[in-house]
Amino acid sequence: GSRAPCVFRLPGYGGEARLWKLPAYATGGRLPRKFLTELGLIHFDAALLVTDGRLSGADASLFSTLRLAGVPCDVVHTGVDVAVRKLEVRLRTASRATCLAVVKQKFRRDLSAPDGHVHFVTLEDSCWTGADPFGRIDGLCQRVEHFIRAKVEFGTAVA
Repeated sequence: GSRAPCVFRLPGYGGEARLWKLPAYATGGRLPRKFLTELGLIHFDAALLVTDGRLSGADASLFSTLRLAGVPCDVVHTGVDVAVRKLEVRLRTASRATCLAVVKQKFRRDLSAPDGHVHFVTLEDSCWTGADPFGRIDGLCQRVEHFIRAKVEFGTAVA
């Protein structure tokens, strides 16, 4: 992961919307509260916690700390296709839909996240079609755009 923050200004929104890519939380063994303070996350309008595999205790702790600090936070699980494929191999007779449901249930349980705050995505476009499609990023993009529009246009946003 990166070790220095990077800012990206979003086109439109009168220059008011920025996305920050922050250093990986798990690198450096930071405590969640200290991480929030060091990077000023408590002053952010929202956070996206992105994990590329199994949810770590550090991820769950940071998510919980962000929520307790009142920072709206969603979690993005990238590479969900890999978890589904591993489970398909292990269970052999289970369908892709069943394996996906198991992966989602375990991830949400480990995170204690409310519905709508966890997004399971993949770059593997073969997962986006077929009998049991999954992993598209559309829902996440719509949620982020809705949040930004509400914040910029009305000064408030729904968490």
